[in-house]
Amino acid sequence: QRRLQIAKLEVQAALPVVQALTPVHEPGGQLVLRGKASVLGVSATVDVLVAARDGKLVVAPTGLFSAFATLTLYDDPQIHVQSVSAATVPGGVRFVARGKLT
Repeated sequence: QRRLQIAKLEVQAALPVVQALTPVHEPGGQLVLRGKASVLGVSATVDVLVAARDGKLVVAPTGLFSAFATLTLYDDPQIHVQSVSAATVPGGVRFVARGKLT
């Protein structure tokens, strides 16, 4: 099993309208992050899901738009991503994806 570390900035870059992401829940190898989104002057608290899907690491908003706004954070045909987690470290949060070499 291999570990892949994903920087918080990489998650932020995939979702530029969502700021200040923090982990709030880790259901079954997935990770729910909460942040503040601002679009056209309207701000709201949003949750996004970081998860392994089809061997890739993806991020998507939770709720109705998740099927339409899924973005791939990591995709390597040699590594099949299986799960993701987060841990608090000095100065922030470390995201860790686990997977198998194919």
